[in-house]
Amino acid sequence: MIIVGVVAAAAVSALLCRPVIRLLERRAVVDVPVARSSHAVPTPRGGGVAPAVGASVGSLLAIGAGVGSIATIVGIALAFGLLGLREDLCGVPAIRRLVTQVVLAVVGAAALLAERDLTPLLLVFAPLAWAWLMAFVNAFNFMDGINGISAVQASLAGSAWAAVGAWQDDQVLLATGAVVAAAAVAFLPFNFPRAKVFLGDTGSYFLGGWLAAMVVFAILSGWTPEMALAPVLIYLADSGTTLVRRVVRRAPLTEPHRDHVYQQLVIGGWSHARTTLVVALGISVCCLLGAATMVDGTATRVAADLGLVVVVLVYLAAPRWQARRRPTPSGLALTGGAR
Repeated sequence: MIIVGVVAAAAVSALLCRPVIRLLERRAVVDVPVARSSHAVPTPRGGGVAPAVGASVGSLLAIGAGVGSIATIVGIALAFGLLGLREDLCGVPAIRRLVTQVVLAVVGAAALLAERDLTPLLLVFAPLAWAWLMAFVNAFNFMDGINGISAVQASLAGSAWAAVGAWQDDQVLLATGAVVAAAAVAFLPFNFPRAKVFLGDTGSYFLGGWLAAMVVFAILSGWTPEMALAPVLIYLADSGTTLVRRVVRRAPLTEPHRDHVYQQLVIGGWSHARTTLVVALGISVCCLLGAATMVDGTATRVAADLGLVVVVLVYLAAPRWQARRRPTPSGLALTGGAR
């Protein structure tokens, strides 16, 4: 059943992309470039409807693997995705959007925890799960700023969790990981390397909600926290450090900006494709190191944890490395390379 669900997710997502693009163009749901944009051509937004429907349909066919848990993960993703769709189509005032996110996160966390035995540890984890759902959905949305980056994130994270789910005989994470990866991969050709359509808030909220729910489920299922978080660690590090830097600078947190690491790489001269591939490499290495923490042995886990720290630090330092390699105007003049 899982294989059928994966095939259906990919097929539905791919087949819906072109009709969704035409519909968005007809309704003038278009992202017009502004000063902080990383694109230069008006592009339809809201294309995340296609992978959202694809992943949802695929999950229905794979639901035999764990009815309640799969339905919960899909329900959380759909609820956030519908909020994003509303934002794409007609806009949602900031306060109303925030309140809605809070409610959806509380309900989603409660649903994920409902099947577990009530313990003191679970009571401590409950507010963390709520905060996590809301924070990661927004982090995912903030990171969705260049071609392909978020579809790649969902594809790799879903694939990693599916692989470890198969290894650990966790049918729920195998099914939900494989289905969301398939839907994201099918959407990727329409968004990378040249974007015919953007995920929009619809897609980033849906995929962010799906991945965030999978992290909570993985931790509740006894996976190491590193394995649960490793596939989204690059997104977390980029969003988290950007937020901290803006707080330190006392920059308005609600003001649009281009302070993320991936945005700085594009500003520094890298193409969307190159930047997305670098992010993909970081995510892939993190996934492998996260899986290593599931292997018995303290030394292996410690080594993997150190590896995760190194990967994150290298990624965060990438804009500085890029700037040092970029020739200075004086250097160009000395070598006769200025033109």
